[in-house]
Amino acid sequence: MKIKKICSLILCVGLIGTLGGCSKSDPKPQIDGKVTIYLTRHGETEYNVKGLAQGWSDSPLTEEGILQAQALHDGLEDIEFANVYSSPSGRAMDTAKLLIGDRNLEIKEDERLKEMNYGSLEANPVQRLWAKGEDYVWENGWVDYGGENFYILADRGMEALYDIVSDPQNLNQNVLVSTHGMTILSILYEIDYEAADSLYEGLANCSVTIVEYENGEWTLIALNDTSYLGE
Repeated sequence: MKIKKICSLILCVGLIGTLGGCSKSDPKPQIDGKVTIYLTRHGETEYNVKGLAQGWSDSPLTEEGILQAQALHDGLEDIEFANVYSSPSGRAMDTAKLLIGDRNLEIKEDERLKEMNYGSLEANPVQRLWAKGEDYVWENGWVDYGGENFYILADRGMEALYDIVSDPQNLNQNVLVSTHGMTILSILYEIDYEAADSLYEGLANCSVTIVEYENGEWTLIALNDTSYLGE
């Protein structure tokens, strides 16, 4: 549970650090098959454009963000999903609704899929997140401001994924998850440290990162993939 270094700002949202081993528990449920999870970051928002920290606060999708989600809908059209999960934040839910379109699927909200909580620093310029210095931030996060740290984020994100793979409805199926950049990143540091550490420019809006769970192990299938957007 040691954070070793700082990489760079995650794209207009938060910060990237080496989070490998941050989660407090690793239950590794045993399932008779595999589950494939499509982790998607929400579309571009007004705060993204303005360079403001969102966290648990929210801002609507921009026109570009809506177009991104519509393009991703088309890119995922031929993929069948057993279930769709989303952070309850408006930007993630709006993205999820655009992604499923007219599919007969209910969006299952999960608080554990929310973005990092920056407390009283939310809606402030991203640069203010560094107020107490880099070393302090990476070790302590924003708990002093009423928010979270990286350990909390990684723990709840992985807990959500383990519940998803443990659901019999998802066995040998594809699952769609609409969430946030820092949340996906913290999950990646638990699953594939080197791949996560390569994301110096962050995760693109409406990118797709695919992970599979089988025989108690995670495998990264696709990382920060924007090809579904026609790019």
